[in-house]
Amino acid sequence: YSQIDGADSAAESPFTQVLKQANIPGAVGFMEAIIVLALLSAFNAQIYATSRLVYSMSTRGEAPRFFAHTNEHAVPNRAVIMSMVFAFISVGLQVVFDGSSVLVFLLNAVGGCLLVIWLVIALSEIKLRPQMEANNELSVRMWAYPALSWVAVILILGLAVGMLTDPGARQQVIAVVCVTAFLAVLAALTKKSRTAAREAFESSDSN
Repeated sequence: YSQIDGADSAAESPFTQVLKQANIPGAVGFMEAIIVLALLSAFNAQIYATSRLVYSMSTRGEAPRFFAHTNEHAVPNRAVIMSMVFAFISVGLQVVFDGSSVLVFLLNAVGGCLLVIWLVIALSEIKLRPQMEANNELSVRMWAYPALSWVAVILILGLAVGMLTDPGARQQVIAVVCVTAFLAVLAALTKKSRTAAREAFESSDSN
């Protein structure tokens, strides 16, 4: 345990160190192969998720309709290519800038976005639940409404304020504020075009 520290290569991995102590030959190469396969698997999963998300958004008019195209195998190939392009852009950013700082910013943005997601979920329930109950569309009801929803909102905001007092977590809050503000401005600027694109897609789909 005392020998395990931050691993910058497969040779420094705790798994590799254990295999070396067990006198297993080729431990470093073996772990490098496993790491590469694991990274390729994760990369493949992210490409699939990203391309399908962009395709779904394009069919709803929330992304350019250009990405709603599929090939003869029902694969959204344009969305796949787009996700690959941004994957290589992210690698390029790590080359141009300090790789660790780019990775920290992205990880902080993703972690902080979870706070925004849960905040929006709580606020959405507060606003939409009365409408859904009036239309008899609600099959599952959260108990202690709306008090519990407001408690969730207050706790999330309190957590964000607390994170601002921590130098390590402050970067995370700043990153998610920048991402959220950018998306909010983009959504406001494209509201009319998204509505028109959604109506055009629904019209062509029905025909």
